[in-house]
Amino acid sequence: MMTGLECGHLYCTACWAEYLTTKIMDEGASQMIECPGNCEILVDDLTVVNLVKEPRVRVKYQHLITNSFVQVK
Repeated sequence: MMTGLECGHLYCTACWAEYLTTKIMDEGASQMIECPGNCEILVDDLTVVNLVKEPRVRVKYQHLITNSFVQVK
């Protein structure tokens, strides 16, 4: 199954999950995760939640989102 953003770059769901997992777990990214196609389109929250199935990655993502929201306030 292929998934893409409004930019039209399509990747298999396993590739998306691996990409997002690396961004979240290794880089601590949350709100500023860009499409891997280098087009500067940001991956929205719903897409991340739909593609990342691993509970520990989801928990870290939610933690990072919450922290970034609190820091902005």
